[in-house]
Amino acid sequence: MTLHSRQYMINEKIITRVLLFLIVADFVMSIIGNSGIYTRKYDHEYFSEIYSGSQYVLGPASTRSIGDDGLYPFAGYYYITGGDPSQVNFENPTLGKYLIGFSAYVLGNENLIYVFYAVVVLFTILLLARRVFKSTMVALVTVLLLEVSPFFKLQFIPTSPEQLSIALLDLPLLVFFCAGIYFFLEAFKKPKLYWVSSLFLACTFVTKFFPALVLLIPVLGAYLFYKKQPMKVWFFSLVTIPFVYMLSYAAYFYYHPSFIEFLRYQKWIIDWRLGNPFVVGNIFRTIFTGRYQNWWDGGTVVDTEWTFYFAFVVIAGMCGGIVAF
Repeated sequence: MTLHSRQYMINEKIITRVLLFLIVADFVMSIIGNSGIYTRKYDHEYFSEIYSGSQYVLGPASTRSIGDDGLYPFAGYYYITGGDPSQVNFENPTLGKYLIGFSAYVLGNENLIYVFYAVVVLFTILLLARRVFKSTMVALVTVLLLEVSPFFKLQFIPTSPEQLSIALLDLPLLVFFCAGIYFFLEAFKKPKLYWVSSLFLACTFVTKFFPALVLLIPVLGAYLFYKKQPMKVWFFSLVTIPFVYMLSYAAYFYYHPSFIEFLRYQKWIIDWRLGNPFVVGNIFRTIFTGRYQNWWDGGTVVDTEWTFYFAFVVIAGMCGGIVAF
């Protein structure tokens, strides 16, 4: 090894340690600076009172609406204590809310699990970036850019004092998605890991209603075909998706012990979703302008948290995905 190579390795180790320190320090300071939201006791009576007087119960007669930041903790606690998932927030799958309920019921705080989610996302992004760049140092730069991004931090840090909680469904969906993709790629060397990948991707499907996920399976299948990878184990592993979906509705079957009734219930959810207006291109309008058209009255909403950084990250991510492919 030449002197130049040795010096480069020493410098890389130093930079790697500095990057790791910056990530950990900024993350810890973010948590400490908002520690109150992770330490306060979950008050189900308070959330129940808000929900009882909300638009979900009283409709137009309600005097106080409830957002997702209040709805999901209430629904999660209701589910985890034995409630019928078809009675509260039926329009979204159950797993993400069960995990919120677990955090509230077992840990005493509905937000605490989001610290864990954030750590897992950063770690899986590190693993994925290291696969792409073949360098821990460059992978840590990727993780640092994500960790300091306001769009990542708002997933586990409140954006205003009026926010009831940070318990939304996007961060757990990202956890399962990133883990599923990581194990999918690792399965190229160990095909049995396709089962682990499909399990995490199944959890992605049952965490939040996200129509674009229907493209995930054909895209992964096409990628395997393109890479000339054996597909038999992966194909059979997909059975975990309907299995996990059914399992996530175990409580539903307790109250409605009929598979036919369950299928009717799922059709009713789809019909309800299709009954809501769909604005073509709304997501791109949000990404690149910070404005979007809402579905309930067609009005334009301005996202006050939007910056050009959001558009830059999306474009950079798409370019990186193309390069990695």
